[in-house]
Amino acid sequence: MRVVLVATLLIPLRAFAHPVPDIPVRSFFASDGTATIQVEVDPRCFAPDPLHEPYLMVAALETMDKAEKAQLLSRAKGFIAKLITLRAKPGGPLQPAFDLRFTAFGDEELTESSRFDTTVVITGEWKIDASDWEEYQVSSAEEMPFSVQVINVVKGERQPLNVLFPGEDSRVLDLRGKSKK
Repeated sequence: MRVVLVATLLIPLRAFAHPVPDIPVRSFFASDGTATIQVEVDPRCFAPDPLHEPYLMVAALETMDKAEKAQLLSRAKGFIAKLITLRAKPGGPLQPAFDLRFTAFGDEELTESSRFDTTVVITGEWKIDASDWEEYQVSSAEEMPFSVQVINVVKGERQPLNVLFPGEDSRVLDLRGKSKK
């Protein structure tokens, strides 16, 4: 009886928790050989307890000064560089130069008409000529505290989702014959 009582009292506390962040890595490979790779980082990732940290909302972002915003972008850049590795064959580990910006979930642009209760994330985007790539793979570092969702789209066709846990590698994406040369 005590267990039921305690469980009943604790259930409302779960309503204040948010899902654990995951890190989507979206890679788009076009028929002309170009690739656009996006990594989305929820700022809750930087909190000591992301599960109980509130989402960053447009209303809160608008109250931040330039230095606070720059610090968040810098933390995201370091987070991505330390915990996610992109590889291509030929070439090996890649050195992506991500352009970072604040967006809504799913890389939706924040605009003047964005609602104040819109959730904000940081999206890094890198465009590159990948016409000589035969294979592509994403790895999650052993220290990665979150799962990584690997979402590949080749010539408009979405490939099977890979979910990586710490220290795991995605399936190798075969890109041979997928672009013009």
